[in-house]
Amino acid sequence: MYLKYSTRVRSPWSFTFSAEEQALLNHPPSKGNLTIALICGEDGVAALGFDAFKGIARSKNTAFRIACFRRHGEHYEISGPDGVLDGKVPPSSWSRLLHGKE
Repeated sequence: MYLKYSTRVRSPWSFTFSAEEQALLNHPPSKGNLTIALICGEDGVAALGFDAFKGIARSKNTAFRIACFRRHGEHYEISGPDGVLDGKVPPSSWSRLLHGKE
């Protein structure tokens, strides 16, 4: 699991991935499902599997940002430099992703 934290109180939350972090994510130290957990201040956690992450943010030689947006009582919408994630992510999905059920 790779954790990113935003201190912002309200939506949208922004997460920057440096070129070094991208290299680490592309070559994780252990085998298995890699989960990217975006901790949105005190609001909750938006988690997605690595394949979903690559769908909205392909590796680059420079830093890029991922954004999470959520209206009160709704699920997270996640976007990156290469598009918007299909569907929204419920705050509780992180536990399913940890157990390999993306």
